[in-house]
Amino acid sequence: PIGIAEASKKAVEDGGLEGGLRIFGFLSLNLGIFNLLPIPVLDGGMIFMVLLEGMLAWVGLKLSMTVRERIQQVGFVFLLLLMGFVIINDVTKIASRFTGSNDPPAATQQK
Repeated sequence: PIGIAEASKKAVEDGGLEGGLRIFGFLSLNLGIFNLLPIPVLDGGMIFMVLLEGMLAWVGLKLSMTVRERIQQVGFVFLLLLMGFVIINDVTKIASRFTGSNDPPAATQQK
């Protein structure tokens, strides 16, 4: 979210209204594509669950409500972890600007 705000600000500064509309259209398209990923809790996950239940119905099986709930809970936790990772990544990028550290992490430096 922090990186998106910075990129949006830069797009508006560089391209004016057209740049702002362009980046917001790009963000909207990316959000729509992300929403279609087969991750439980998202729309793509719901589509996947319907397809899975349809395939299981062919062989005479059915997902119990408990299994469905667990799948949704795992998807929710995954999204929370993903959001946490993105926020931490954005904050560390901003913090590195204030500390003046432009060096790559030690693990990526060549000896």
